[in-house]
Amino acid sequence: MSERTVIQIYTTDENREWLEQLADEEDTSISEYGHEMIEDHIDRETGEHQYGRYGTDTEIEVILDSLKEELGETLDQFESETLEEVRHIQRVRTAYLISIWKLIKDDYSTAEQQLAMKFAERFTGQELNTESEAIPAGEGSSSEDGQGSAGAAGDGA
Repeated sequence: MSERTVIQIYTTDENREWLEQLADEEDTSISEYGHEMIEDHIDRETGEHQYGRYGTDTEIEVILDSLKEELGETLDQFESETLEEVRHIQRVRTAYLISIWKLIKDDYSTAEQQLAMKFAERFTGQELNTESEAIPAGEGSSSEDGQGSAGAAGDGA
């Protein structure tokens, strides 16, 4: 420990009482409490100047790290809630598409159905399976074929 030097300060009675109270709370003398205050102040000043050379403020970094962590947690929660909602909407939409396809498939020829599927492919930018399950090659189709086409349209849209 380095040798200590006496420093005398002049202050108001209120400040002296305040320092005495703070020192008592810390269970130390006014002199020791004042010494700790000065060292803390020097550490803060030295730290600010040191980081100031690099253009970095440690307090801002701590706040930014905290915000990044909080934002990450919020995004994770949002994604999990939103993803489930999107899946539900996708299932409902697919069911509606299957129902619509089943209702109108007999009103249109195979060529018109294939043209509609090609339009859907261009519109969605996805290749739909129109050869095997989606649209029957001949007349009369089974119920599975209608579901396959609506399912393919629902999955791609």
